[in-house]
Amino acid sequence: MRLVAVLAAVLGGAFVGLFSCGAYAWQKPLVILVVAVIALVALIVRSRAGPFTLWRSRAFVALVLLSYFLSEAIAASFYPAAPASWSQFWQSFVSTLAHGANHLTNR
Repeated sequence: MRLVAVLAAVLGGAFVGLFSCGAYAWQKPLVILVVAVIALVALIVRSRAGPFTLWRSRAFVALVLLSYFLSEAIAASFYPAAPASWSQFWQSFVSTLAHGANHLTNR
């Protein structure tokens, strides 16, 4: 179940990064809600399967968050077109990490 949560975070982040042109403002909160619910279910299932360790739970939550934000930033770098160079990709990647994917609509 934890793998499903990380996969949902990666796919959700990629979706938001590619399709957050501002036309559908409800999509990003919905994706975040779905990823959060899946991660919460994964934490509950894990805590019932064996001994509950707080540091592993924190690491899992950090992995889900990191997966979401990195995949969003990578995908947003390719919206509306692929970057022309590595420096353009890097600038877009860092900018998306700092400000989110919605700031790219004015490019």
